[in-house]
Amino acid sequence: MRQAFVLLVAIASLLLTTPLTYSQDYCVGQTKVDFDFQVGRVHLPAGEYSVKYDPMSWRVTIWNVQTNERALVFTRRIINNSKPIETKLVFQKNGDTCVLHKVWSERLGHRL
Repeated sequence: MRQAFVLLVAIASLLLTTPLTYSQDYCVGQTKVDFDFQVGRVHLPAGEYSVKYDPMSWRVTIWNVQTNERALVFTRRIINNSKPIETKLVFQKNGDTCVLHKVWSERLGHRL
């Protein structure tokens, strides 16, 4: 009887620590970048990029639609826009390297 109870408690604790929902990425748009750039430690080439946002983790995925190269970055929301704007990537120049600094989507702004 004691073994059954211990097994039941172990299974219950496993179920309680496993997430019951999964997060879903939302495509917030596409944009063209005319130069190579850096996202964290990932170097990405110029090209057409799809931008996806996961509202559960505040993760933004930048994905090159031609080469399938991608970078994942966790962001902080900086603004809620009342009127839609186009998807934009904002860069800072750091020496010879352009580094992704902000992501603007239809209704949200994100800072890396």
